[in-house]
Amino acid sequence: MGKENERLEQLLREGLDRVSDLGDEQPPDLGNLQMLVATVQAEQRQRLRADLLKFWGVAAVLLTALLFGFMRSPTAFLFFQGAAGLLSLVGVGLWYASRKQVTE
Repeated sequence: MGKENERLEQLLREGLDRVSDLGDEQPPDLGNLQMLVATVQAEQRQRLRADLLKFWGVAAVLLTALLFGFMRSPTAFLFFQGAAGLLSLVGVGLWYASRKQVTE
């Protein structure tokens, strides 16, 4: 047991020596951090704007398709809308049932 402890102590000392040889780290300059924050925020705004444009584009296409479907055949449109509503209710019910089983 004594040799094992000595070996572990030696490994720890060697590791600590390697870490201390890395040099003294200085905290980053506040100006650099502020520039980094500003660039990250600008990138996030650009991604958000792009995502919003994609969302609005898809929404416009879907609404146009739904309006075209309604104008072309109102009966079929209403049937599909009702079926979609029922399917969504069934999906929510199944999701709720599975959540309830998981939490019990």
